[in-house]
Amino acid sequence: MRARQLGPVLFVVLMLGCGTPAMGAIDAGPSRGDAGPLGGSDSGTPGVDAGPGADSGSGDTGPRADAGVMPEVCTGGLDEDGDTAIDCADNDCWTFADCVAADVAHMVPGLVPCGDAIEVDNAASSAACAMIGTPATATYPTDCATGSLTAAAHVYCNASGAPAALWLEERLITPETTEMLGPRRFRRTSYERASVIDWERQQSGFGAREGGTGFPVHETQAGATGGGTLFTVITVRPVMHGDVLSRLLGMQFITSIIDFDLPMSMDTRSNTHLGGLIITVPTP
Repeated sequence: MRARQLGPVLFVVLMLGCGTPAMGAIDAGPSRGDAGPLGGSDSGTPGVDAGPGADSGSGDTGPRADAGVMPEVCTGGLDEDGDTAIDCADNDCWTFADCVAADVAHMVPGLVPCGDAIEVDNAASSAACAMIGTPATATYPTDCATGSLTAAAHVYCNASGAPAALWLEERLITPETTEMLGPRRFRRTSYERASVIDWERQQSGFGAREGGTGFPVHETQAGATGGGTLFTVITVRPVMHGDVLSRLLGMQFITSIIDFDLPMSMDTRSNTHLGGLIITVPTP
């Protein structure tokens, strides 16, 4: 349990490739910190900024929220939206095709996109989460019923057409609730990304590995439309055809008791897993 100082404002109420597999999922391999720039919208027209991002690998605070000047162009070499991040460094551009390619090239040079992108919906994610369950190595539960996890994955191939790298964007929306316990006292529940408790199993031919996978390439956190928090996590890792990846996203569940008559709020945190992904890298 952690005591938190209350400020002046107390009430603050995220199989790709050569075919379309039944369920998709992926997580960044063992890379830590930024693996280079990421992308934004494949159309070249970035969407609404997800808000300030925080890079869990380098410890920086990420770009500021857009200043509302104009949308980031992603290829203009300028900070059009005034958030101090330019082109692929701007989270508006992390899924832009050229920025995705730059991240993949940083991990495995000389690759080209192969096959169609796969969109994983919440139903597929929930089914994968239930299938994975709580790993034997985990000391915290897996929660498959809370939040909504969707994902998009892209496979990149080498000159011979064989899959060699996988790029994954996960979008997890978690709820935030507030319950009044009295006229001047309330309970707030929310979630927070915890990269260090991410779990993944990778089976590749003769070899296999299981456990933590390090920090993502990029991640942001922002208010979600309709309430809650949107966590976006983007990862890249080398793969080969036939790889099977099973992944759970690491989160912390936070309960805060806030009393206007006390100088501190009391926070209780517990680790949990929200949402899962399973993908088999297709044979070319």
